[in-house]
Amino acid sequence: MKFVWLLITGALLLCTGCASQSQVYLSTERTESTEDILEVQLETESEEKLLYVYVCGAVRTPSVFSFKEGARVWEAIEAAGGFLEDARTDYWNQAMVLNDGEMIYVPRIDEDVEDPEVKASSQDSEDGRININTASKEQLMGLPGIGESKALQILSYREEHGEFSSTEDIMNVPGIKEAMYSKIKDYIRVD
Repeated sequence: MKFVWLLITGALLLCTGCASQSQVYLSTERTESTEDILEVQLETESEEKLLYVYVCGAVRTPSVFSFKEGARVWEAIEAAGGFLEDARTDYWNQAMVLNDGEMIYVPRIDEDVEDPEVKASSQDSEDGRININTASKEQLMGLPGIGESKALQILSYREEHGEFSSTEDIMNVPGIKEAMYSKIKDYIRVD
């Protein structure tokens, strides 16, 4: 109510000539300044790039997590609730910088897994997607909704029919249909 009274008083003063032009200008300038500050804040927030990383395997809560650019592997593992008791904690260089679209699969101690350097060769360093023509069982199990039996079916299909020519070809594997494909399509690739 006080604000309305001030507006009416200001309008009356302006109409009667009792208010100077500079006072009205200062009021307008303040509003523009506030809008400029809001614009700068919005621009700064929109410039902040987020990375999305899938963390799975021997972690407490496997999922896709978002991080600010420059985040490290240890942060991804921490976001997933940390290692399980039987996790191979030395498998990943935890100081390594994360890449957008990357998958961090943490194997268990008793798992027979590839050397991280061999593993890296089946992933595209630019986007982190898994090459389904060269991926191991463990890597395939890191995909959303793919368990051990489904990973073995993919490997068996690949051995019988040769390499996949497109990512859609994975739907030829028994049990992988449109719904499953839509879950994994952003995480897989073929050469």
